[in-house]
Amino acid sequence: MGGRVYTVTASLAALLDDPANGAKIGSRDSQLLFGETFNVEKTEGEWAYGTSVVDGYKGYVRAAHLEPLKNTATHFVALRWSHVYPEPGFKTRPGLYLGMMSRLFVDEKNKKDGFVSVPGYGWVHEDHIAPLSSLGPSNDHVETALLFLGCPYLYGGRSAQGLDCSALVQLSLIRSGVPCPRDSDQQTAIGKPVEKDETARGDLVFFKGHVGIMLDDKSILNATARTMDVRIENLDSLEKIYAGITAIRRIR
Repeated sequence: MGGRVYTVTASLAALLDDPANGAKIGSRDSQLLFGETFNVEKTEGEWAYGTSVVDGYKGYVRAAHLEPLKNTATHFVALRWSHVYPEPGFKTRPGLYLGMMSRLFVDEKNKKDGFVSVPGYGWVHEDHIAPLSSLGPSNDHVETALLFLGCPYLYGGRSAQGLDCSALVQLSLIRSGVPCPRDSDQQTAIGKPVEKDETARGDLVFFKGHVGIMLDDKSILNATARTMDVRIENLDSLEKIYAGITAIRRIR
């Protein structure tokens, strides 16, 4: 299994720094979305160790959640959540639940009743997906981030089922065509620096161990463990809570 590129076949696959941690979430734990690719370096029992192609994160994934890459993904899930059905219709039980930015190989020649075929898996509604070629600045990262408003906070999470502060930033920027690392300390290298009195919509504001996205010059959207959800807060209030701002970055 080592030395090959694999694709994720589970709705969400845990990426663990150390499987021996059990229920404890490690500081380098994350998740892989369906269709994301993973470079496997070695296997240890039921676990495959390697690197996420999306963001370079290393860790262990259950080998059962991976299969050798056969078809390059053509589309991504454009809503915060969607389903893959066994038949082209809504009166069947979904086999997969896919979070935003999950990647799919779609057979666009095989459509029926508004659904399009995902070979080997089933059918997804064509209004729920978009071509990977459409990733770019036309997708406003602020609007994407707002789709997660009210979702639960989950340390290490990367979907509407639960996500952390840096995942909110990462998923939003990737959809807008900006490569984005996984952790907030790495994300401080994105864009260019600005001063607090210059903050504007779309700026990333960093605190110690935390990051959020400005909605205007005063309001910030963030996934926070303080209230265990994604919410809008006042920037000045967060600055006091986190004892200062460490960086502000403008994407474009």
